[in-house]
Amino acid sequence: MMPPPAPVRRAALVIGLCGLLATSCRTAPDPVMLTLPLPAAAGTPEPFSPGMTAPPVLQIRRVALPEHLLDRHVRYRLGAGTVVNWPDATWADRLDVSITEHLAMRLRAALPGWTVCVRHCPLQPQTLTLRVEFAPFDLLQPQGELVADVQWWLDRSALSGVLTHAGQLKHREPVSPPTAATQAVAIGRLLDLLAAQIASLSRSRLLSEHEQRQQDDDGQRNAQKPQEDGSHDVVLSIKR
Repeated sequence: MMPPPAPVRRAALVIGLCGLLATSCRTAPDPVMLTLPLPAAAGTPEPFSPGMTAPPVLQIRRVALPEHLLDRHVRYRLGAGTVVNWPDATWADRLDVSITEHLAMRLRAALPGWTVCVRHCPLQPQTLTLRVEFAPFDLLQPQGELVADVQWWLDRSALSGVLTHAGQLKHREPVSPPTAATQAVAIGRLLDLLAAQIASLSRSRLLSEHEQRQQDDDGQRNAQKPQEDGSHDVVLSIKR
């Protein structure tokens, strides 16, 4: 009986090896695509409409992140100078885009009656422009902590450049166990805190400006009243 040709023998050997070493012959699974968690369902606080003719507008600029986070890799810090990719996960969107969109979702829930926008925003006198910077912003994998130093600014409008308010949030969020998925959850909790802080100060700032304008208008009207009363007195004295 003739032996099988050499190519057939080689193919049979490869098939046999793959059967014995199935794990080495199997292709690696695709990495999981992660998104940030959606905001929790909030209550319905009173709409903020202190006699304004149009709803106030909050325009959110794309957030600024450290350069090593400006792609779709999910990264953690292993040491003072070492940043590592999680091998089994990527972000579904660029992280700076995702954080901007999810911050906007939380601010819409926290500011009923406001127009909160990211891309196309109406410009009007009640427009506030929000700028946010994250640095540092890392998952410290050995400690199991998300460390964030967030600075943010509210400008009167994109055109005026008048600084209305500035704030800062320094936060350390536990991440246990430290994985790519729990890192995403921790970022969501950080955005919950940040949105609450920004919404509270945005509301109080705009309300105080509105009350100040009302006081100024009342003062102008009161300043005009003595002149009008005096003119009537003069006319009456002439008639007598």
